[in-house]
Amino acid sequence: MAAHAVPPLSYRNIRLLRTAFLQLHQQQQDGVFCDVILQAEGESILAHRCVLSAFSQYLRGRFSSEEPHSHKVLLELHELKAKTLKKL
Repeated sequence: MAAHAVPPLSYRNIRLLRTAFLQLHQQQQDGVFCDVILQAEGESILAHRCVLSAFSQYLRGRFSSEEPHSHKVLLELHELKAKTLKKL
């Protein structure tokens, strides 16, 4: 599959972006629509696959081999400290 160029963002509404991220954070806290479990040092964090892949080329590659929405993906991040994972 060829990579598609992303068009530049021509409209920005800071209030809308803030609201979207606050809602995503609340969903994460409630475990709603979370389809990934990140694990480091025995601690688990629920996350949204689409958000992680939007910010990380590495994770986008990891998720691209998975069937979308088929099941929760468990990623054990041995090279990461739990404290660092929580900050992400």
